[in-house]
Amino acid sequence: MVPKVRFLLPLVLVTGCTIGLSAEEPVSVGSPLAGHLVKGVSLPPQGEGYVLLRPEEPTHFGTPSLVGLVQRVAAGVARRHPGGAPLVVGDLSARYGGAHPRHRTHRNGRDVDIFYPMLSLDGRSEGGRPYLHLGRFGAARGGEQGRLDLPRAFSLVELLLQDPETEVQWIFCERGLKARLLRYGVAVGADPEVLFRASWVLQQPTGAAPHDDHFHVRVFCSPRERALGCEDRPPHWPWVEMKEDSARPNEGDDQLLTWIGEGGL
Repeated sequence: MVPKVRFLLPLVLVTGCTIGLSAEEPVSVGSPLAGHLVKGVSLPPQGEGYVLLRPEEPTHFGTPSLVGLVQRVAAGVARRHPGGAPLVVGDLSARYGGAHPRHRTHRNGRDVDIFYPMLSLDGRSEGGRPYLHLGRFGAARGGEQGRLDLPRAFSLVELLLQDPETEVQWIFCERGLKARLLRYGVAVGADPEVLFRASWVLQQPTGAAPHDDHFHVRVFCSPRERALGCEDRPPHWPWVEMKEDSARPNEGDDQLLTWIGEGGL
């Protein structure tokens, strides 16, 4: 008789191979709209260059690649712009992913909100204010005061697109703010490759809020996650190598029964 299963995930068939998943392995499963998160990694409440907006809520979990990206990029912005206020990081996913109370996506640990870095009218650096909506020229709307900190915002985009470990699929933002960021990049002589990528990756989403108070960043599945059931929806950018994990297990039914018996699925 097969022993009782302690932890069960769906099997994924990839090119005819049965894929086994360790119970201790963090992985994003499914899509941002209909997925879940296994063994999600928590983004600490604060770190170099950032603070969490809602540290008391269980919405700060993601894949290791996403959490590492946020930490690296926030630290990079802080080092490029000494004295700047820390970036304000909003929602990632719940510990096990699934439906999110504030989002249609953010379900499988590959989405994160980062609020636009701001400047007060007298030039003081601000980390970002939730629900402070910006017009296409970067100024606060609705009687609020402040404006987009273009140098820090562009550094954030640049570092996201140049990260050596994690591939970014989307940076959702309002189209007028996208235009300002691209114009700024051209004016300061940014790397043409970064500008090319930003022209595609920065997008105002369709069928959703315009994202005029924060960047919504989504990362691609890692090769290992892709082999285990993580779903990348198009587009697949030409500069991203969509390679598969080279160390997939290729086991038969005997090994499968062993995994079930050990509770290792």
